[in-house]
Parts: sequence; structure tokens; C-alpha cells
Amino acid sequence: MRRTLFSKRATLALLLLLALVIGACTAPVSPAPAESGGEAAAEATPAAEEEAAEAPAAAGDGDVLRFGYSQVPNDFNPMTIIQGLQGFVQKWVNAKLITYDREGNIVGDLAESWTVSDDGLVFTFQLREGLTWQDGEPF
Repeated sequence: MRRTLFSKRATLALLLLLALVIGACTAPVSPAPAESGGEAAAEATPAAEEEAAEAPAAAGDGDVLRFGYSQVPNDFNPMTIIQGLQGFVQKWVNAKLITYDREGNIVGDLAESWTVSDDGLVFTFQLREGLTWQDGEPF
């Protein structure tokens, strides 16, 4: 009978530990900085970068909303949303005719005003001026 120094489990545990140590010692690889602007990019100073970061952007001037979340949405179809991340994304991506304010009152979103028929079956919405589709075409 041949005797080994380590059992198979101990060998596997040592290999996993070694992999963890080696993985922790390596530096994360970050993408190379994008080249832009040639000399102007090379002349940027930390003070200029701070000023640019603090300067507020004008509304509609390329504003971007970014947020992180630990889930991945199944789809962006507003008709299939039940709860969770999809509902959160729906809130920020798709405008509604009406919505609720912080006090729970019904307020207009796309609708400027609305009327309800006497029998409560017909709702007529007056939309705000200047609305556009996502491609910039008038609504």
C-alpha cells in the first residue's frame, strides 16, 4: 500500500488557497485611458478637472442618469413589469400621463390637465406643449 503525504482533499484545499493568494496579489487590470484631444488632454490639471466636475450641466445638455443595481432587468416592456428592478427602470425611462407626488396626490406627468366624463368611462387628457419622442420628433 502506497502512502501519500497529503490526502486528495488536503491537496485540493491547498491548491484553492494558493489560487486565492495569487489572485489577491495581482493588480486589477484597468482599461487604457482613451486618447482624446492630444495636447489639450495632456495639459489638464487636477484643479481644472475639479472645476469641470463641480460645474452643473444645463438641462438637456447631454445629461445622463447612471445608477447601479445588483439585478439585471428581464426586459423593458412596461406591460410585463410586476415588481423589482423593472419597475424602478420603468419609473425613470417611460413617462406617464399622470403620476403621484410625494404626498400621494395625482399630478400630471405628460398631461397638463384632464377631464373625466360624467359616467366615469371617458378620460380626456390635454398634453403639455413641446413633448418629443426619444428620437426628437414632435409628439
